Amino acid sequence: MKREKRAQRYWGSVRFYRHLIVGSVLGGLLLSTSLAVFWGVENRQLKGAAPVSVEQERALAPMQMVLPDGAAAEGAEIAYQNAHPALYAEKRDFAFAPDREKTVYLTFDDGPTQRTGEILDILDRYGVKATFFVVYRDDEASKEMYREIVARGHTIGVHSASHDYGKVYQSVDSYLDDFDQMYQQIYEVTGVRPDLFRFPGGSVNAYNMDLYQEIIAEMLRRGFVYYDWNVGSGDTMRGATAGTIADRVVEGMPEKRGIVLLHDSANKLQTVQALPRIIERLQGQGYSFAPLDRTVRPCTFAYKPE
Repeated sequence: MKREKRAQRYWGSVRFYRHLIVGSVLGGLLLSTSLAVFWGVENRQLKGAAPVSVEQERALAPMQMVLPDGAAAEGAEIAYQNAHPALYAEKRDFAFAPDREKTVYLTFDDGPTQRTGEILDILDRYGVKATFFVVYRDDEASKEMYREIVARGHTIGVHSASHDYGKVYQSVDSYLDDFDQMYQQIYEVTGVRPDLFRFPGGSVNAYNMDLYQEIIAEMLRRGFVYYDWNVGSGDTMRGATAGTIADRVVEGMPEKRGIVLLHDSANKLQTVQALPRIIERLQGQGYSFAPLDRTVRPCTFAYKPE
């Protein structure tokens, strides 16, 4: 009887997912992320916890996975399972559709800003839908931009409330606190309960190396889906121009599909100027554009130690 109770507490707990991740890692890539193992998604190797150049997408068959309802917390080390009891995705399944051929998923991090309206207008002009991973802003202009993103048919997802890496990645609890603040802001302003998110700095970075597996396991348990990227734009690099940003995106686009990282920041005029060039050149090559949703197979990072 005691063994059965222990087994019930273990199944569905963060400890279960953490053990499953570690077991999978030992059988494959060192310290790979859980989604890369569970779902057969692309693994983008990072060196020094920073994204490297885009590789050709590997044709890995996506797997379907349904997570069980969370088990009761077992001990202090997983007490955060009881934190934010309403913080669960409305849908808890992970069933991905077959990949769409030659599809581009434009994603914009760090908005809303004064550039958001310009980006939305360009997307409208070309009939393109995209995904915005937003940060917390409480002024009325920013709230209106949250609403505009949704009203114009784009996907809105959680990025971070504070975008302070040192604060966000102090612990699993601090990550959940930050995520919940942004989640609640989106819901209160737009009525949308976002179920997609992007980690600040990507899922594997220099600030979360001791925690990323545990955070990923907990977010999976709560039903949320995260997306890294397989096409970098270089729009945060010093000296980036509209031309270099467009070239980097177009030349780095995989044949099958690309999840593109762009930034919606006040100082990213070059990104706004590059956007029409990116859309026109990729449309000319036969690509279509779509927003992310939870049926799209994620692209996730893996970590490669020095």
